[in-house]
Amino acid sequence: MENNLNNVNEADSGFIINHLPFEPANEPIETGLSKTDSKHGQRIDYRILPEDIQILFPECTPAEPEIYIQFASITFSVKLSIDLKEHRELARIYYTWKLHRHFIRQKNYHTKNYVDQLEVWDLHQKDEKAAHFCRFSLKVEMGKGGELPAIRVSYSGRSSILSKNLLELSSQHPEAIDAVTKVIYNKRIVKLKNLSPAGLQNRDQVYPILNPELRTLLGIKKATVLDLKKFRTHADLIETFAGKYLHTPEMQAEFRFKPNWKNVYNYSAFRISDPEINFIFANGGKHQEVHNGLLQYGPYQPVNTKQIKLFFIYHLSETEYRDQLADYLSSKETNKGLIRYIKAPTSYDQKLDIVYDDREDPMVEIRRQIYQLTLDTRTAYLGLYLSPYDVWEKDTHKHQLYYHIKEALLQRRIATQTIDRDKFWRAGTAFRWWVPNIAIAAIAKLGGIPWVLDKPLAAGKDLVVGFGLYSTLKYNMRVVGSSVCFTEDGKFEAYDYFPESEGFQLAAQLEKALTKYLRHHEGIDRLVIHYYKDISQQDFKPVQEMIDQLRPGLPVVTVHIHSTKTDLHLVQNTHDPVGLPLNGSYFHLGDHQYVLYTNDYKMQGLPGRFLPLPIQLGLQSSVPEMLEDQFVVASLIEQVHSFSFLHWRSIRQAPFPVTVSFPKMLASRMVWFEREVDVEGANGIPWFL
Repeated sequence: MENNLNNVNEADSGFIINHLPFEPANEPIETGLSKTDSKHGQRIDYRILPEDIQILFPECTPAEPEIYIQFASITFSVKLSIDLKEHRELARIYYTWKLHRHFIRQKNYHTKNYVDQLEVWDLHQKDEKAAHFCRFSLKVEMGKGGELPAIRVSYSGRSSILSKNLLELSSQHPEAIDAVTKVIYNKRIVKLKNLSPAGLQNRDQVYPILNPELRTLLGIKKATVLDLKKFRTHADLIETFAGKYLHTPEMQAEFRFKPNWKNVYNYSAFRISDPEINFIFANGGKHQEVHNGLLQYGPYQPVNTKQIKLFFIYHLSETEYRDQLADYLSSKETNKGLIRYIKAPTSYDQKLDIVYDDREDPMVEIRRQIYQLTLDTRTAYLGLYLSPYDVWEKDTHKHQLYYHIKEALLQRRIATQTIDRDKFWRAGTAFRWWVPNIAIAAIAKLGGIPWVLDKPLAAGKDLVVGFGLYSTLKYNMRVVGSSVCFTEDGKFEAYDYFPESEGFQLAAQLEKALTKYLRHHEGIDRLVIHYYKDISQQDFKPVQEMIDQLRPGLPVVTVHIHSTKTDLHLVQNTHDPVGLPLNGSYFHLGDHQYVLYTNDYKMQGLPGRFLPLPIQLGLQSSVPEMLEDQFVVASLIEQVHSFSFLHWRSIRQAPFPVTVSFPKMLASRMVWFEREVDVEGANGIPWFL
């Protein structure tokens, strides 16, 4: 762990964060309070009021804590003068109300979400079918210690509003009306089911917001742009938004903003002490690049088989695609062939090919041929499915085909690799750059280990257990996959999966993982859980009870890893032309929340090809004082950083640690399987890559 600027805690570290500070109100504000009038006030929890005011509302209880507050045009009988400096939560609510009122007055497209963030839409461009907007989230941050309050400005993505109003849509495309979920009315974004009576009476003034289902029904494609420099893109968009909407005379009169973004001081800025990673390959060979290391040394643990046979699953009209793909993957030429990376006898066996004729329902043919395959137990098999559909296929029947083929092959213990037919054809000779990625995944799926890390992932003996969630709201499916038992150098050992609705399964799965680990390893010093969301006390209680029975006194740390890359808190380096913090930099946000940067930016002024967004982390512990020790925190964050280098699907570093990406990947496969697959025979092998 490195602390910036020689540990001078009050020094400016040279980093800024996307929080715009403002001067707080100097004078007390007048408010009105009511228990019942929800129409003219804003709902709050009565427990944030001064105690002498709480007693004026004896009907309020912890079970029914709602009360309503007015900040302007006060009509409520109970009036209260509030010093915002003394009541921080009331101050946050007041400033949020002012922010919301400002954008209503300015007639900007806006909405307010469930976490009290204001979302403002800024018009990006228009075409004949829709208007396209950039969305920005604004949230009041009260700061810690003596810091000024600030508005956090985040870029939330893009959305589009249909050019046709609700009345036109219902008459011209009645089949699409049920797909409408959110609409715009009077510049306010609302759910259609919550549309006001006035909106229902004026459907010609209500405009649908496009969603995937609505786009499909109307034939409106969403433009997809591969942005390799998201960090810079998001930072520039935030800067432009602030100049357009916040640094204005009207807003300055409301908030008295400071001219610059908030500084991140030295006591909150850190970097992992050794962010450089060496990978270990066969016979202890070390390299800092996966591609060259695998070429030079071969996989750390080779596939344990006499030979590897490839075969293809494809439509009978796609023989030309098959021939070219077979040439690329089984060739022994310098720039082709899986064997260059796998370092094991690898050949294509055409007699094993599964060729189907029925495009509409091919699984009957495919299953029959898979069942009839004659396999040699001394040979490892890799089935390559040449898919006519991409991962974004909207037709459910076509979308499921990939999973059903994988399931049928898994029943025969055959690993699968899917290749997008059209993408392969468009790639042409550039497909050679795909070969190492396919080889890496194949090594892992066939039971080998492509590489491990040249340093322990834990100080002491940790058991690291990861949980991830996959859900598809369209089919009301929510499944959690749990990948368990990573060794200190990152060897993947086992996994399991189960429905999220089974609340006590978390404790059961942890107990199963822990007992299994203890059978094969000596005692552990700490249990670290990488989880896709915050674990509530209610959810964690049975886990803690189980651990106390099994291993009394064992410390448990939960690292909440946001499941998507986020710029809710975006830190920039003002001393660097790119602005991106170096790989391994992390920043303390308060309340055990951190932002971690994992990227290929190792030296200022020499950025890599990719400028990714950071990961946001939250820490919890059964021993709270552990999290006050910055060396303990550093070891936990370094674990997250290191596990991001074990994503055996690509030569590139992954944006997330495998402790959460592997479970999500596993769950996203299992949720579509038609039958319960016996995965025990494949446990310890990440067939789901």
